[in-house]
Amino acid sequence: KVGRVLDSEDLGPHRYDGATAAIDDERENAFPWGEANGLVYTCRAGFLDTAHIREQVDWVAFFISQIDRNLTTGTEVDLTPEGAERRLILKPIPPELIDRYGRSEVIVAVAQWLAYQGSIWHEIAQWYGWSLVNLYPEYLSGFSPEDPISNAIGISLLSGADIEEILASEKTYNRQVDQLIQIAFEDLEPVPSALGERAVRAVDQVWWNSEALLPDNAVVQRRYLKTDTTLEPWLLPDGLASPQLRADLREKCGGQPQALVFRIPEALGNYAFSDFATLEITPHGFPAEQPIFEEIGPTITQQDFPRLMQNVRAQTLTALGPRAHLPD
Repeated sequence: KVGRVLDSEDLGPHRYDGATAAIDDERENAFPWGEANGLVYTCRAGFLDTAHIREQVDWVAFFISQIDRNLTTGTEVDLTPEGAERRLILKPIPPELIDRYGRSEVIVAVAQWLAYQGSIWHEIAQWYGWSLVNLYPEYLSGFSPEDPISNAIGISLLSGADIEEILASEKTYNRQVDQLIQIAFEDLEPVPSALGERAVRAVDQVWWNSEALLPDNAVVQRRYLKTDTTLEPWLLPDGLASPQLRADLREKCGGQPQALVFRIPEALGNYAFSDFATLEITPHGFPAEQPIFEEIGPTITQQDFPRLMQNVRAQTLTALGPRAHLPD
């Protein structure tokens, strides 16, 4: 699970949908030239997986395109399967909401919320055994410490964006994302890869277990299980870092590192996005075999996520121990 540690300048140019393609060699655009992905350690958000950042900004762009075309009429759109058949159900968005906040702000915010719901299901599905590449169930990947925050950063990149620019062309979009990633990383304060590798080694045997063999679930021993719309990342705990590593991180970060807080929009004014946007999910394969779906039914929506997360949390603490949901 723990991939290569990158310097922020090594990320390469963004390519729409490239992060997903890079780990699925059955797709025509698999392993796209130029885009590089891996772990980056940052002063303000801890470990980040750049593939997750890229994947989620692309999902936001996709939902923007769907909402933009169907803002006043609503629509139903089948999404790519992820351990389930998934469908976007969009009702007409209230015109008074658009009048008050503006077309672009409404569309981007709803798209971000939908992408976040999709990212939560992605992690749940992985915990329940779904795997993108079908080599083995991805129990080990769901809710790994870097994934949910990386998702939130990718989802946030297009905040305030002009949807006409986003949808102008794929080339324009890719260049805009390149710029937005660099701007975001300036705030996140990435450290050099050599220092990031030392941070990885510091959490070995606590967050991750480099001695465990795939597909052992214990490869990832700590899981970030928060799924509300306000998320605070895990920074490297002082208790896991050597005095020298703590000193080097403080020097690079300009003092004691302080985590940023990431917020995903879920409403504008009194208008909750869940009133007119739904992800309908019908699990299949490994996820569908979970007993929880016998209780809540074969088809769910994002409204069922809190109940599913209770189940995931209970399974996590049973499998990985009572502190599996904590950074130290």
